[in-house]
This record gives sequence, C-alpha cells and structure tokens, in this order.
Amino acid sequence: RMLLDRELLVAEDGRYRLTGEIGSLGVAATLQALIASRLDAAQPEDRALLQDASVLGQSFTIDALAAVAGEEPPVLAERLDRLVRRQLLTVDADPRSPERGQHKFVQAVVREVAYASLARPDRRARHLAAARHLEGLGEEETAGVLASHYLSAHEASRPGPEADALAAQARLALVAAADRAAALHSHLQAVGYLEQTISITADPAEQAGLYLRAAELGDQTSDYERAIEHARAAHELYRGLGDLAGVVRAATWMGRHYTSSKVEPQAVAVMEETLTEGGAIDTSPEYAALLAELSRVYMMTGRHSEAISTADRALVLAGPQRLVRPVVEALINKGTAMLHAERAIEGAAILRGAAAEADGHALTASALRARNNLLGVISDEDLGAAIALTEESYQLAVRLGNQGFVFQFVSLLAGMSQNSGEWGAWMDEIQALEDGEVVPPFYALWFAGLRARLAALRGDRAGAAAERAKATEISSQLDSQIVTASGSLQNAFHAFLGGDWAAAARQALESATDANFIVEGPDLAAAAAVAGNLRDELAEAVRMLRHQQSGGRLTTAILTAAEAGQAAREGRWDEARAGYRHALETKHDARDLLGEALGGLAWGMLAGDRDPEAAAAGAAAEQFFTERGGAATVATYRAAFVPVQASEPTEPVPGRQASSRSAVPSR
Repeated sequence: RMLLDRELLVAEDGRYRLTGEIGSLGVAATLQALIASRLDAAQPEDRALLQDASVLGQSFTIDALAAVAGEEPPVLAERLDRLVRRQLLTVDADPRSPERGQHKFVQAVVREVAYASLARPDRRARHLAAARHLEGLGEEETAGVLASHYLSAHEASRPGPEADALAAQARLALVAAADRAAALHSHLQAVGYLEQTISITADPAEQAGLYLRAAELGDQTSDYERAIEHARAAHELYRGLGDLAGVVRAATWMGRHYTSSKVEPQAVAVMEETLTEGGAIDTSPEYAALLAELSRVYMMTGRHSEAISTADRALVLAGPQRLVRPVVEALINKGTAMLHAERAIEGAAILRGAAAEADGHALTASALRARNNLLGVISDEDLGAAIALTEESYQLAVRLGNQGFVFQFVSLLAGMSQNSGEWGAWMDEIQALEDGEVVPPFYALWFAGLRARLAALRGDRAGAAAERAKATEISSQLDSQIVTASGSLQNAFHAFLGGDWAAAARQALESATDANFIVEGPDLAAAAAVAGNLRDELAEAVRMLRHQQSGGRLTTAILTAAEAGQAAREGRWDEARAGYRHALETKHDARDLLGEALGGLAWGMLAGDRDPEAAAAGAAAEQFFTERGGAATVATYRAAFVPVQASEPTEPVPGRQASSRSAVPSR
C-alpha cells in the first residue's frame, strides 16, 4: 500500500507492476531509500532490535537475538510481534521448513538496510556476541555460521592488535568449518572456507599449508583449474621459504590435477622437473608420493614400462614407511599399466588388492579410481555385471560428493547402456549435471560425444553433427593422448554409420594407438573392413587383435567375428558360420547387444541367400535397431555394403586369443 501511495507501483487487474519512476531511479536504490525511511519512523528500540537481528542473517532464533541484544527472550516477544505487525518481520510457519518458528525478515533488502545502518564498532560487538552465543551451544553444525561471525567481526575492526586477535579466532573457526564441510562431503564449501582463511592469514608458511589443503580437495570437487591455482600458489610460497619438501608436495598435486584435466604434457613436465629438483630428499615421503603420481601420467600416456618401473620405485620408498596413500596409488597405476602391457591377470589382481586397501583406509578417491580401472576387465566378461558395479560406484561417488567420479561413472553408464540396448538411459542424469554443475572440459566433451553417438545410431545426422561440433570445440582446450584417440574413434564410428567404410577403418585403427582402445579400435575397423571389402584393413585389424595374448570372452568374440568376416570374404563359409554363431552367442550372453546386432547385420549381408541362420541373424539385428528408432542406420548400412563376390575357398587361418578389452578410460 505504501508503494502504491508513493506511486512506485501500479495495480492493474489484480496485479502490480513497477512504475517508470522506479525504472528511472533504479529499483535497488529506490527500495533501499523507502526501507530506510520506514526504519527511521520506527521506535528507537524496535529499530535497534532490527539492527541486532540483521547481524544474524535473513532468519534467526529468539535465543540468538536475545544474546546479541543483551536481553532475555521473554522481553523481546512483544517487540517482535510489533515488527511482524508492521510487516518488517514474519514468522516461518511452514511445517516442512527446518526454520519453522523462527523469525525472518520479510525481504532481504530490509535486512541489508538495517545492517548498513550499524556503525563498524557496533557491527563488531554484535558479531562477537553472536559468535559467543554459538560457541556456548557447542553444536558442530554451526561451525560455518560461527566462522562467518568471527570473520565479520574482524572485517569491522580497525587494524591493530585487537584485529589480529580476531583474525586468529576467525582462522580457527574457518578451518573448523572447512573440516566440518569436508566431513559432510560438501567439498566446494570447504574450499571456500579455506580461501577465506587464506585472505586473513599473513604467515607465508601457514598460507602455503592452506593453499595445499585446498589443492588436495580438487580431487573431490573436479574443479581442476582452481585446484591447480591453489597448488601453484603453495609451490611459490614453499619455494620462497626454502621448503623443498613443500615444493615437492605442491608440485605433486599440481601434476595430479593437470593429469585429471587432460593436459598430460604439463603434468609430465612439472613432475619430471620436480623429480630432479627434489633429489636431495629422494628417500622422503614427499618423493615417494611424487613417484606414485608420476607413474599415473606415464600410465595414462601409454608409457607402460615406465609406469610400472616408476610405481615400483614409489613402492620401495613408501612401503617401509607405511605411507598408505602413495602405496595404494602406485598399485593402481602399476596394475592398470599391466592390463595394457599384456599382463592382464597380474594387473587385475593388483587392482583388486589396491581397491581393498583403499576401502580399508577410507581413501575414497583411490577406491573409486581402482574400481574404474577394473571395469575394463569386468566388462570384457559381462557387460551387465560391469553396469551393476558402475551404478554402485556412481551412487557411492554421489554420497561422497566426489564430482569427478560422478561425471566419470555417469558417462560410463550412458555409454555402456547404449551397448546393452538401453538407448537414452542416463542421459537425463547427464542433463541434470550440466544444468546444475560446472562440468570440466573433458567430461563436457564426453557428454557431447555420447549425444552425438546416440543421435547417429538413430539416424539423426543433423543432431549428431551439432554435438560433434561442440566436441571439436571443447577438445581444442585439451592436450591429451586419450582425447586425441577417442576423437579418432568417434570419427570412425560416425563414418561407419554413414557407410564410409574406408574412413571408418582408417580412423578406428588410428585410435588403437591408445591403450584404452586397443580392442575397440580394431573391432570397429574390422566391422568397417568387412562391410567395405577392405582386405588390407581387415588383415591389419585381425593382426592387432591377435597380437595380444590374453583376454576375456568379449575380446575373444570380437576376434572370432573379425576372422569370421575374413573367412566369408574369402569364401570359407563353414568357418564363417561357426565363427559368427559363436561370436553372436557370446555377445548376447555378455549383454553386448549392440555388438551382437552389428555382427548380425554383417553376417546376414555376407551370406545373402546362402544361409538361413545368417538371414535370421540379420533380421534380428534389424529388429533391434528398429525397436530403438534406428531403422535408418540399417538402411544406410545395407545400401553401402559391398556385396560378396564369388571366390575360391581357402584354408582356414588358426585363431589366437586377444587382449583384455578396455572400453573404460583409465584414471
């Protein structure tokens, strides 16, 4: 009504709109002036009570207000009722609200004006009173609010001994708040508290420790750019202090986050330089941790023998000193490198042991990483089992607030679901993450790739092209072997679905230069070469699959299907039939239904009228795609398929076992 009287609002058909006067003066300034005039008109004791309440936030309990005002709660009741009647305060009556029964300001601007009217000494005194009240309650959940009051009291103080004392109290309270937030898996909030602590810390050594702790939380937040900046700040401070152990610790975290953010050359440069610089303390716990982390980036960039030997160096140092985290991290890196270096049984055993140790010592990030790197082994035997473990790991990452692994596992689930026939599963969860979180570039790239792949499977070329354009733009921000290789594989997949067999085979083979795609790449290359009658490319894909020495049943089925396609192109029909039959049955049992359908299409097209069993497999494959909106994919495949020409039978080529399949990006 007052706004209407002042012609700041106009009522029209039961609605209110701002007048031109507010637009010309500025809404915020006009409202603040209006609220200030209302506060000036209030009784002095009521105005003072609003000022007291403003220190407590938008809502407050009567006990907290009594502590700040220096009054007993019953004395304040009548004055609060009067402020409610004047529509400056209200009472939260929502039975679902955790603040039910508390008083609150009707608008944030009312509180802001009341707070702004307090002189600095008065703000300081009131914030201290509020802090002492909270300390008296002794409740852990108020740690953040307590810290904010000490920080505000410090900000309202003049420089000098008194301000320094308040800064010390604020630092203690902020660190306790960071501890509490981290314990509740609210890691971004914990980083915020640490940054506030740094802002009121003058001692360089203390600052360096705080920066380093904030950097460590980057493992949980996935805000790698911010974590790298924290690690770099700690690195510079430790160097200025002549603290070599601190320099090594900071460089280790800087390198770790460079690796996680997929700028691996920078990770290698930072850590290899520090390896030389830290030679004077090469038996220290810090040096052991550096070696463990360096072995990770070697593993991620395909330097498998160096990853294993560097991990072993870390284990020799860390084991006798019982440094659990470096031991577990080195074991994960060594085991994963072994998976890719034809030592799959050893690698899997080491990873399982590392996961158990991580669980036993509450090293949550390490436990999740070990499980992620094991998924390639599990998915090679049973995609359904891999999906179940990934979903369990995803839920654990959500509970622990580890955003990096939330992104990792939801991406894996969406991709595995496409292979298992559940097209579109988990894409809503990905959309929700994009709407509510800052997504690191690598995962934004992955999300775009998943959408492009799904659109292409359904024959939506325009949608696929739009998502691929996004992916190309994002990938330019990264410098990573896995990003380059996965880009080649994505290009190959889209070329395959478009019937460009030569481009698909070439780029699929290129992707196999990265250990994560040593089976997926040749698998797709073989499928394209069979469809396009590309004898050389097919022979190369089969050679690459045979080159490996041990693998699960899906990898074996992939090799068998490739050899069956080769046999069919060479007129060895009995061998082709036996190979396709075994490969398709295996893929079906292991829940790789997309792989089964693509194999069925190939067999049906190769055999033509020669084999009713092949024709049935082709029809089943067409039904699989059609039921999921992918009829256009089948039409394109059949139109581009190069028909089989009459050919003299040749002797069968003996097959060999292939390697452990890893369609799961290592971390």
